[in-house]
Amino acid sequence: MTETRSDTPHAPRLRVPLTVVLAEDEALIAEDLAYELERNGIKVLARTRTCDETVAAVLDLDPAFVILDINLAQDTSGLEAAQRLRDHDGRRCIFLSGRLDGATRREVNALEPLAVLSKPFVTSALLEAITSGSIDTMRPAD
Repeated sequence: MTETRSDTPHAPRLRVPLTVVLAEDEALIAEDLAYELERNGIKVLARTRTCDETVAAVLDLDPAFVILDINLAQDTSGLEAAQRLRDHDGRRCIFLSGRLDGATRREVNALEPLAVLSKPFVTSALLEAITSGSIDTMRPAD
């Protein structure tokens, strides 16, 4: 597998094919998102439902991108998962949310997200966020 790393520590790692961990607690939404991502050539390495599951999967699988719902199962938070990942390796995430009030928006922005998408969104917006993140961090392989 070819891997290209960015010079900045908090940029996503580009892999061909692109890989993601998808954190979404709503089963139907997760299924639909995974289908659309795979259909567009993006490999979903894991689907998670809680903060702890997400962090464990990302640390184990090291995806190019992490897509996080802000509110996860068992009253856990995608924001907490993102903060833990950011503290670990500077990783930035793509956030999804059905409700983005001012306080939540400020919390999300403090994590320097790659993108923030409000539900419902069109698949092309998510794909654009992923490909923009990929293009922004591409450089020749070492």
